[in-house]
Amino acid sequence: MKIVWSAAVALGVLAMTGCSDDTPAVCQAEQQVRASLEEVRDYDLIANGLDGFQQRIDTLVSDVSDLRDAAGDEAAEEVDAVSAAVDAARAAIDAAAGPQEKLTALQAGVTDVGAALSALASALPDCD
Repeated sequence: MKIVWSAAVALGVLAMTGCSDDTPAVCQAEQQVRASLEEVRDYDLIANGLDGFQQRIDTLVSDVSDLRDAAGDEAAEEVDAVSAAVDAARAAIDAAAGPQEKLTALQAGVTDVGAALSALASALPDCD
């Protein structure tokens, strides 16, 4: 039992140190946008329907807003590009007629947002 408890404590300590306090807020926000984009990308739209998908899109939009706040003037052009890519993807998905069309729009949107995030990462040299 002591081994299990020690392992649980060790895992808890590792989890708490995953994002160190000296990691800039903009880096943490950028990583959160990436995580949200992965959740959108990995969502099974056909099997699970639009409600859960819409929640993931809303979370992504919220995370981009948090990124904008955290970045301030730093990499403003790149943050704007991420925001524009998310907005364009959302509009294309909303305009798509059926699940297959939404899936196609989603795939294109994920690619575009990913490219914008890559450009942003290049503009944030303090982020790993």
